[in-house]
Amino acid sequence: MKVIPETSQRSIALETGEIDLAYDLAVNDIPKINDNDKLMVYEIPSLTCWYVSMNMNKEPFNNPLVREALAMAIDRQTIIDTINAGSGQPADAIIAPAVFGYYSTGVPEYNPEKAKELLAEAGYPDGFSTTLWVNDNQSRIEMCQAIQAMLLDIGVQCSVEVLEFGSSISRTTAGEHDMAYFGWTTSSGDADYTYYSLEHSTQQGAAGNRSFIADPDLDALIEEARSNTDESARKDLYKDIAIMLAEINNNIPVFYSAINVGANKKVEGFVMDSNGYHNLDQVKVAQ
Repeated sequence: MKVIPETSQRSIALETGEIDLAYDLAVNDIPKINDNDKLMVYEIPSLTCWYVSMNMNKEPFNNPLVREALAMAIDRQTIIDTINAGSGQPADAIIAPAVFGYYSTGVPEYNPEKAKELLAEAGYPDGFSTTLWVNDNQSRIEMCQAIQAMLLDIGVQCSVEVLEFGSSISRTTAGEHDMAYFGWTTSSGDADYTYYSLEHSTQQGAAGNRSFIADPDLDALIEEARSNTDESARKDLYKDIAIMLAEINNNIPVFYSAINVGANKKVEGFVMDSNGYHNLDQVKVAQ
């Protein structure tokens, strides 16, 4: 077991035979690994959603028309194709499709002209200026730069500000941000893990709710879903929650990432886990 923080160095270690398995390859390295006849790449959908959270305690993000406009201004598939080398899928909910309780409301239409109309209706015919915070990870920075360019197309002057990870967490917890880019993994596989943490009014700040949404009707649905023991009833409640959140747009789901692992073809018995905690007890390496 080796800790190799740099993604490029993990790929190199796999290529040189220093390691047998490499978790979380850079998406740009995947074709190179697949082209190596001694190596292969495992890849499955993850339980992670990457999203933009808008601080509803600040103008203009307290205006639902503005939030809807921004959700409509982001071309998710283009971001996946150009920034993420085609890995992942456009997101329509803050929980991934493999999570219990997921309900598809449909990926928001990419329609910059309609977004401009919504901004004008909201009182911002010439757009506005804002900031988008992201922690100091290069791929996340590039995602935010792509979003920045798309928002500029609808007249929103968005400055991308890069923060050290700890500072990003503490300052968004305090609600200093306008918008911030986050990833969230529903590691339990159950919608409650995400909906309660990110959407319930009691969880504002450090617990996860950094949009600072506080909606009594939404709270009631979340509380009922987490306390109900009927699986079918819970699914219906999570459908209602998904529909409500698609109308509120406090968070803008951007894409669901995939989990990948590079492997030497001598590795046998390796099975991936969608939460990223891969079990190695059955793994063997052929001599």
